[in-house]
Amino acid sequence: MLRPKVRHNERVAIEQQWPSFITSHTEGGFRRRVGAAVRAVGLVTLTTALSHCAATEPSDDITGGRIARPEQPAATQVELSEGEAPLVLGEPLEGEDRRWNFVPFPGTRCQDGSTTGLGVSLSASSQNVLIYLQPGGACFDERTCADQDNAAPFAFNRFGITEFSLISAAPLFFGDFPGVFARNAASNPFRDWNHVFVPYCSGDVHFGQAPQGAARTQDATPRPQLGAANMRAFLARLVPTFGDARQIVLAGSSAGGFGALLNYPRVQAAFGDIPVTAISDGSPPLRDAFLAPCLQTRWRELWNFAATFPSDCSECVVPQGTGGLYRYLEYLSRRYPDRRFAVLADDEDAVMRDYYAYGDNGSACAYLGAPLPAATFRDGVEDLLAQVIAPLPNFFSYVRPGEGHTFLLDPLDDARAGQPLSEWLRDLLQPSATPRSLRGTR
Repeated sequence: MLRPKVRHNERVAIEQQWPSFITSHTEGGFRRRVGAAVRAVGLVTLTTALSHCAATEPSDDITGGRIARPEQPAATQVELSEGEAPLVLGEPLEGEDRRWNFVPFPGTRCQDGSTTGLGVSLSASSQNVLIYLQPGGACFDERTCADQDNAAPFAFNRFGITEFSLISAAPLFFGDFPGVFARNAASNPFRDWNHVFVPYCSGDVHFGQAPQGAARTQDATPRPQLGAANMRAFLARLVPTFGDARQIVLAGSSAGGFGALLNYPRVQAAFGDIPVTAISDGSPPLRDAFLAPCLQTRWRELWNFAATFPSDCSECVVPQGTGGLYRYLEYLSRRYPDRRFAVLADDEDAVMRDYYAYGDNGSACAYLGAPLPAATFRDGVEDLLAQVIAPLPNFFSYVRPGEGHTFLLDPLDDARAGQPLSEWLRDLLQPSATPRSLRGTR
């Protein structure tokens, strides 16, 4: 898949290395911050990245050569779901072969009012595309929003070139990092694909449509939480860029895992007949007995999911006093019977146990004061597997034992679920293969 020479005023190539940053933040100071603010999920991911990477030069096979894109059929817009405005297409994204670039998007908005953009690493050798939604917690009350606003080494209420420079300092995140972005790992099924990194600065699991969302921690004024609008803006340029793609994977970790499933209908509609596979990593949507309905209601109302749920999703309409977000999986399975969906989870996930630790105290939906017990969360995962995922013929689960959180930015040779994740993902992506739902044992 070839693309035109990059425009100089659009591309910001990330070349610098920060040995002092890597050294200081992999030792006590950064780890202590992570321990004190485990709810800022992206920090956990960044800590993992730092623990696996060393400051080395990119390998020789990352060429950086210019690539050009063939002409695509002229189209100015694509239809999305009923009741949603057509997506007006923009210019294709451009860049260099296997080089990470940050592309600003002026029409987007973060929680602090700034704009964001996309990280893009194009590949001349593949017509497949990985669209990855960044993790990073959520903002729905004073406690969680404070984590977003005060996270270190950068806050999650904004994401621009400065933040991209930090996480992409080669090879801290995108270089030899042993996950889905690893270009040099033979076991990585995405190694030769086009890579798209969708930043997360909206605090709404990439799916909100709330111009006035949660209160700001500094002055209590509402903040914009517009993850769905940002995704529309990204799709307006991703679609003309990858209109000749053969296969697309929409994946995400933690908050991005929710976003991958929630945004799936819009992404599949935008790309038309090109098959899209969804991978939700580290964010199992437990049923109401294990994920308080009052918390789910807060998310629905605060982030205005009524404006972003597909119009044909009858499963999205639930009786008052219930949560029912897990039913979105049933909708996806029914609506897209020829597509595949994957749910990756740790059965005692310490991060999600903290995020899900809310309940109705009679007057408000309040934090319980401590994470859910490991056994409770484990029971919730087992319930989700048996009652929701197992009956859905095109949903597949990969569950390992333990308190870990997220898979896709870690080494893909992890086999605690019974098969190396890299092999399991290959089966998921191969139409002629039949993936199995796997559950690791202690």
